[in-house]
Amino acid sequence: MATGKCIYCSKKFEGRADKKYCSDSCRTNYSNELKTKENEEIRSIRLSLRKNRNILKKLIGKKDDQIIPKETLEHNGFLFDYHTHFFTSELQKNVFTFCYDYGYRDIGNKKFKIIRRWGGGH
Repeated sequence: MATGKCIYCSKKFEGRADKKYCSDSCRTNYSNELKTKENEEIRSIRLSLRKNRNILKKLIGKKDDQIIPKETLEHNGFLFDYHTHFFTSELQKNVFTFCYDYGYRDIGNKKFKIIRRWGGGH
C-alpha cells in the first residue's frame, strides 16, 4: 500500500498509488466545488448576454433598425466582449455581431447600427 495526500482536505492516507481522496465525502465535495465554480462562470456569461440583448432591444424600440452612438451603448452598460454569433448580410456583406436575436455593427464615426433578426433564422 502506498501513502497519499487527499487533494481535497490534504489529509494523509494509505491506499492505491493512484488514489486521490481519503474518503468518498472528500471526492464528492471536491467534485461539487468544481461544478459550482463552473456553473457560476456560465451563469455570469449568460447574464451578460441577456443584459446586452435587453440593451439592444430597448434601444431599437419598435423599429427594424436604429443608428445609435457608441456612447449610448456604453452608457447603458453594453459589454462588447459578449455576443452569441456573427451574421454576414448577403447583399452588402456587412458583418453583424448578434446577442441572440438582436445584432449590431460598427458603421464608423463612433456609431452603431442595431438590427432585429429578420425572418427565417440567421
